[in-house]
Amino acid sequence: LPILHNWLTVEAAGSLTAEQLTHRGLYDLLREAGIRPHLAFQRHGAKAADRREAELLGMSKGDPLVTMHRIMQDVTGRRVEIARTVYHAEHYSVESTVVES
Repeated sequence: LPILHNWLTVEAAGSLTAEQLTHRGLYDLLREAGIRPHLAFQRHGAKAADRREAELLGMSKGDPLVTMHRIMQDVTGRRVEIARTVYHAEHYSVESTVVES
């Protein structure tokens, strides 16, 4: 499991509760509230786990993590979410398709 830090606009967060998020995905809840995720800009990177990250992910301090920073917009172009996520590097992979035009 990753460590997720998500920041939402007040309009998007609305009345979301931690209880709801333990049972359903964030984007499902946003759609239910009438917010339609449309476009996300994501950047992946790498870093060494600090003490707290290592503790939460069951690894050693300094072990490799994959990082992801995302800015998500809805169908109107409004920024709705900023996310910073870290993943245990052994449990993460990236798959891409490259097409020559």
